[in-house]
Amino acid sequence: MQPDPVSDLNLYMHANNSPYDAVDPLGMFETQMRTGTVFASGPIHEEIKETAISQLQSFYPKLYKYGFRYNNWDSGPPLVSGLVWCRTYDSASVANGANVADCRFSNDSSYHCDNSNFSGCYGKAQMLTDPVKSNLVSCSCVPTSPSPNPKLPPSPTPPPTYPPPSYGGGGIGCSVADQRLIRKSSQNSCYCVFRSTPIAYYGYTDYGTIGELIHPIQDFWSHSNAIFVPNCKRVQCVSWAIVCLDWECAEYNVEVKFPNTYIPSGTEAESWGLFSGLYGAGGWSTTADFACMRWFSGFTLNDYPPCNVKKKIMTHCMLNKDSKGSPDRDCMHACDQGDWPGDCGGPDNIQRNVYWDVRNKAIQTTKAYLTSFCFQVGAHICR
Repeated sequence: MQPDPVSDLNLYMHANNSPYDAVDPLGMFETQMRTGTVFASGPIHEEIKETAISQLQSFYPKLYKYGFRYNNWDSGPPLVSGLVWCRTYDSASVANGANVADCRFSNDSSYHCDNSNFSGCYGKAQMLTDPVKSNLVSCSCVPTSPSPNPKLPPSPTPPPTYPPPSYGGGGIGCSVADQRLIRKSSQNSCYCVFRSTPIAYYGYTDYGTIGELIHPIQDFWSHSNAIFVPNCKRVQCVSWAIVCLDWECAEYNVEVKFPNTYIPSGTEAESWGLFSGLYGAGGWSTTADFACMRWFSGFTLNDYPPCNVKKKIMTHCMLNKDSKGSPDRDCMHACDQGDWPGDCGGPDNIQRNVYWDVRNKAIQTTKAYLTSFCFQVGAHICR
């Protein structure tokens, strides 16, 4: 039986809540894995892609045909082979590609936008906006002869040409110049196919590769402060005994730091004041992030996760938004550590309050990049 992808989202369930039992997918939006015969975590990345593709179905029916997940499974990364199973890359689909990215590129921050690696995520996204230059596809364009016009009597004054001829934009058809696909005019007929080059993990490109490259586009929203909860807006007392014994947050402030539906370059991200969480970098290990606390050797408690919003320092576990909003309402601000290390981190961090906001942004941005890709590659791949 498959867990409810919304109400049953334990990010570490497949690892029995222990980093030593298996590995956790780095993607903040979860993808569904298997441990033995048990489904683990929710297929949120897959669902976001499928939602975006469904909304584009009438424009790109072939993309829709190869957009949805297959429940075929392969053994996971070498270190946990036999423990963690990923969706097979032999059943290539856009949704399966999301799973491959989480399972096989779990420590590559360019697929997840961690450690403020916006340049890496931008580079992956740009491959979709320029698929010929990126060697995702190869295209051949053949000139087509226009239909002959009926012979008209000569005119003493030729009519002006308006609008002027367009070169490099507008109309249907395309041409290939300088290894770039350029839509040009209706006088060209073009045919694009996926390339058999070792870009993807498994040695060739297909619809799964598109899913891999969409992965960082979605993780940008869930890993960064593009939509951010800084603090509590309104508190309320939930327990009285003459005086209030327990105050909780009734409503959180929300800041939209980045209003667009594309992935910014590293320079642009910096200009917007964006940052993302530390994960296996900056002195913050992946093991510490699992527990959202740091330890001395011998498992003696050391200290809280490093957090300073003004200095753009937050850990992955303090910034993640992997499931619908259910923060611990005892936590009052983004760097609130609670009563013990990890108390306001992981599943209790206040950023979960904006899960649905970032999910909707991820859907919009996914649609934008898929539309850009399909506009360029044409009928054979998308329509």
